[in-house]
Amino acid sequence: MPTFVPSRLTAARTLRGLTQPQLGQRIGKSGNAIYTYEVGRVNPPDYVVGLLAQALGLGVTDLYEPDPDDPVLRALNDFDGEPWLAQEMPELGLNVQRRTPLRAPIPA
Repeated sequence: MPTFVPSRLTAARTLRGLTQPQLGQRIGKSGNAIYTYEVGRVNPPDYVVGLLAQALGLGVTDLYEPDPDDPVLRALNDFDGEPWLAQEMPELGLNVQRRTPLRAPIPA
């Protein structure tokens, strides 16, 4: 399961020039609630993360750390061929690396 990252919330809020109370007002929460999310004292429920993302103009996944046990992410990280996806789509932020050295061609 992905993990909420408090520092991403803080960074997004400050980049947009919002105070904690201002962000709280946008989503119907108090400034103190935003503070507790930002310092990691409380993990916001998923629906609140959705409200935060919307208020900050982000995607919900921008506020989470990917789950390293996710089978799709694991498959990408274990990919044994050319990391074409990472090369063709760098905006995905994928760190696809070979786990084994290149294989020599099979003789005919």
